[in-house]
Amino acid sequence: MADPQVQTLSQFTLSETPDGYLIEVEGDGGASIAVEASPEQLDAIISALDDVLSDDEAAADEVDEDEEEPDDDFTDDVAIDDES
Repeated sequence: MADPQVQTLSQFTLSETPDGYLIEVEGDGGASIAVEASPEQLDAIISALDDVLSDDEAAADEVDEDEEEPDDDFTDDVAIDDES
């Protein structure tokens, strides 16, 4: 069951500041949060997102490899009638 306090992401903005970055996140219920992040923190966020997305992609690739592909060597026999 989903947490009733958790909102679906409706908007995300990232802007550069003199000290790093301003990250603003808004939920579909209207709640929002703004946080400042250093370049190092933003790099850590990017790395964490990349890890999660890479794991998802690897899992999807494993599913694709498990599915049988049709035999590419199969050819249809075609009869051609040249009697004109």
